Amino acid sequence: MGKIGVGVIGCGAIANRAHLPTYRSLPDTQLIAVSDIDEKKVKQIAQQFNAKPYTDYNLLLERDDIDAVSICTPPSFHAEIAAKAAERNIHILCEKPISITLDDANQMIQVVKKNNKILMIGHHLRFQDNLIKLKEHVDDKSLGEIVMVKSHWLGKSALFGGWKTQSDYYKERQLGGDVLLNYGTHVTDLVQWLSGDVDEVFANTGIYGAKPDIQVHDRANILLKFENGVIGDLSFGYFPYEEHWIEVIGKRGRIICDLFKNTMDVRYGSRSVKTNFKQMKNGWIREIEHFVECIQKNKQPQVTGEDGKKALEMVLAAYESQETRKPVKLPL
Repeated sequence: MGKIGVGVIGCGAIANRAHLPTYRSLPDTQLIAVSDIDEKKVKQIAQQFNAKPYTDYNLLLERDDIDAVSICTPPSFHAEIAAKAAERNIHILCEKPISITLDDANQMIQVVKKNNKILMIGHHLRFQDNLIKLKEHVDDKSLGEIVMVKSHWLGKSALFGGWKTQSDYYKERQLGGDVLLNYGTHVTDLVQWLSGDVDEVFANTGIYGAKPDIQVHDRANILLKFENGVIGDLSFGYFPYEEHWIEVIGKRGRIICDLFKNTMDVRYGSRSVKTNFKQMKNGWIREIEHFVECIQKNKQPQVTGEDGKKALEMVLAAYESQETRKPVKLPL
């Protein structure tokens, strides 16, 4: 096949940081069109990336030369856009979370299957060298039987200037700005990839007041019980500093990986080995390259719509648990 014609819908921070420059740089893709409701911004982006601008994404989807799209809008719009794209026989790379409701996630999965298209969810952590190596250690049993998994994700978000964005989506839960929808699905996808399906979720979430006018939950803790007996402990929060790691604990050893610095600390008894991975391409670039390869080879992506749904389901179960003050069984 020739070059894959690509459109990017939503021209915010993640589109500018990852999708737009990567599609422009890949030899097998042609960035044809971009869409955003901000007319001034989308015209500037289109000029910068030599693409056609649209304020109405439906017009982008109607083009005959669009084979694939990246959906980079706030999560509340993912399902509607994905359904229309699939019906136009367009492959979809959708930023995380897949959506903000299970009904929307199911709709996306069903319409993509009906039209025999690819739906990949943008959980880019799976494409980082240190986490790929962590997965290998888990699978080859070098740590012994896994008994615990822990993660800590404290980040600035757009609230503290961690992301440059003109959108206010991160201030509204219904748009996907809550800390669990924004950060949590990164980690819930990661832990189910590493440790298997989750059986039970118990959570505490709250608003500590990261900013005076904040409306979304800005701190959360989730306790997980996996079907295979592993237990998990995940913490999240919006803070004016950054700290991101995951720890997998086995009967013979444990591994801690920094999620941003691409490091790994392996410990067996009193022996510790630290590794710094010099990854030439970040997880976003590799994620998009994988999406393109899946289109070319007509194969399922490493992160499917079903995977995205599982990551979302844990977060929704956490919300339910926070309200009922009881553990919540999965599936919902």
